[in-house]
Amino acid sequence: MSETRIIPVVLNFIRMVFLMGIIIFLIFKFIRFSDLFVEQTKFGLEQIVSQNNKTLFIAENGYCSENALFRTNEYAFEGSYALKLDSINRFGLSTAFEVPKSQDSVEASVWIYSSKIQKGTAHEAFIVASIGDVFWKGSNIITDTKFGWHKLYIKFAVPASSYTKPLTIYCWNNNNYEVYFDNLIINRSNLISFSDFILNKK
Repeated sequence: MSETRIIPVVLNFIRMVFLMGIIIFLIFKFIRFSDLFVEQTKFGLEQIVSQNNKTLFIAENGYCSENALFRTNEYAFEGSYALKLDSINRFGLSTAFEVPKSQDSVEASVWIYSSKIQKGTAHEAFIVASIGDVFWKGSNIITDTKFGWHKLYIKFAVPASSYTKPLTIYCWNNNNYEVYFDNLIINRSNLISFSDFILNKK
């Protein structure tokens, strides 16, 4: 094959590889934008269920959360109910997921209300993520305010490690006064799920 015929073949190959790279990049962008591999768990606190002599909140996707006995209709961000935590009952909406993998990405938010909480600081009211006793991350940072309610938000990537305990998301009120929690939303994305999907391993 002459040199003049080889050059167009090489150029076409390079052009094809370049186009394939752009297509793969756009596919990844589309998947991330459309949240195809993000699972959302939302607790509106309107639905409860009894299991093993416990009253639990149930999310729209079927996950259950503890301490529904602390549900109240005194205040609500949406719907009719919220969770009331005080100096005696400090923990609620504890939701256990599967044992996490490194690279899992998690973000969660919850709306809180108390007449003693002002815009910008939630004092000692937290949204918390933990994995056994090897990982703990909490946030009391207010990111939004509506109708007198304040939004707490947390986002993190699961650190590299071999975990044996499940990922747990929960709410914690360490104030000496009542705080109401409503609309807990947890989004979990998993890059490994995408690779498994592509390779048809699942």
